[in-house]
Amino acid sequence: TAEYGIAQCVEASGFPAEALSAYEGFIKNNPNHYLSPPATLGKGRALTALGQLAEARSLYEEFIAASPDSPWVLDADSLLKFVEKEIRAQGGQ
Repeated sequence: TAEYGIAQCVEASGFPAEALSAYEGFIKNNPNHYLSPPATLGKGRALTALGQLAEARSLYEEFIAASPDSPWVLDADSLLKFVEKEIRAQGGQ
């Protein structure tokens, strides 16, 4: 739980590359932890902040497809819509 909290603090402090690494480490070390789903969404937010929009979109789409009954799906869908809007604003698809 502390490891996840550190990742959140790093993200909130404005260090997306470090947050990405922290979230990835948490997910790798704790794949079945109850905080793995929000850590996955944190990873997507970090990717978005780093401008890796296609990667963030894929992450959210995979999360939604793999966990349709998760209570985190609504958050993932909202984040996906934001990323898709950013991609369109940049002239992408």
